[in-house]
Amino acid sequence: MSTDKNIEQQKDFYNTYWARMQPLGSYKIERAKWIMDVLLRLRRKIGNTNTRLLDLGCGDGRLVPLWQSISGAETHGLELSPQAVQTAQQMFPSIRYKQGDAVNTGYDNAHFDIAVCQEVLEHIEEQDKLVNECSRIIKNGSYLVLTTPNKYYFDRRKGGNYSQQPIENIIDKPALLNLLSPYFEVLSFETLIYAAGDYGIYKFITNRYWLAILRRLGAEHAWKHYLLKKGYGLHMAVVCRKK
Repeated sequence: MSTDKNIEQQKDFYNTYWARMQPLGSYKIERAKWIMDVLLRLRRKIGNTNTRLLDLGCGDGRLVPLWQSISGAETHGLELSPQAVQTAQQMFPSIRYKQGDAVNTGYDNAHFDIAVCQEVLEHIEEQDKLVNECSRIIKNGSYLVLTTPNKYYFDRRKGGNYSQQPIENIIDKPALLNLLSPYFEVLSFETLIYAAGDYGIYKFITNRYWLAILRRLGAEHAWKHYLLKKGYGLHMAVVCRKK
């Protein structure tokens, strides 16, 4: 998103992308469940009075009321697509939606207590600018909740990354932690959504015969949970605190 032309091309794409509210897919629902669990824990930690939450890159905005109901915070959503923002504001008037660029939001310094950034980082060319902006707009000691596709998995999947958005810049765990470390303390890292891979270690850890044995032993669920915690899932998920 380094040029005005790029921004306008992306606006056009996302205006079409969010034109109709398609039913939520299972992957989005799984990520939403994880975010809701995180927000519940944060509410217990920081309380729910006089707090502000931003969904940075909120898409069609339909998940933002969930974040509001869980966190109890004054809740905002920022999205690049003007059409998506207009639709979201009409459907959810209690939320404060804004059209804008994720790397240059226009919000005041230290304005938010929580920022949720779900599946946005991979669609940014200059990712350090996004992380810097997240740091700028949240208070010291406040929280960033972020998910992004796991390059380690997609590099070992036939066909690679299946998303077809204008910018696809997926990264792995070391690159993600390197981006975050100047600004944030990473409180937790895990991956979300189990899926079988095709190459490398995935040929063994997601092998259907191995899983059949585990199923007989009643250990399949525990094994898949272990793989997600160890970083083999589709999406990386971090909870960070601003330094």
